[in-house]
Amino acid sequence: MIFSTGLTKIKNLLADKSRYGFDDSDDYETAINTANEMAVLKNMYEVISSSTYSDLESTDDNSLTSYQKYLGYAEVTFSIAEFLTQRGQIKRNESEGTSSTYSQAGVTVNYGSEQLLLKSANDFIKQAHEYLRLAGYTRQTTINKSGLTSEWVYSGYENIY
Repeated sequence: MIFSTGLTKIKNLLADKSRYGFDDSDDYETAINTANEMAVLKNMYEVISSSTYSDLESTDDNSLTSYQKYLGYAEVTFSIAEFLTQRGQIKRNESEGTSSTYSQAGVTVNYGSEQLLLKSANDFIKQAHEYLRLAGYTRQTTINKSGLTSEWVYSGYENIY
């Protein structure tokens, strides 16, 4: 992970392991690490090269620039999204239909527990995209004969301070 404390950051944001069906801390950490590996492959390598990622991993947290920290937080939030997606899929496969509600702008929707996990995962993906934007990356979509293609392009670090 880019942050040496990445696992701790993820666990703190996820909160109580039992809410995701884990009693054992080792199983919980294994699930988080698996989600992180998948998030790096699916999301981070789409933005930065594996060698850049390795360089960031070997950099001390205190030496990371703001730009690099945004990439670290993007990785953390992509990892959480992947973890929640995996848990949602497992719950769906187990057919646990506990119902919850979600309210926004006066509209209340009934969700099963797996749907709440997937909605939360989407929220974390949006947050990760915002971290990438702050790190200077934009999503560029191109129309060509084979359809739409989309890629992350470095457009310069956006200094918001």
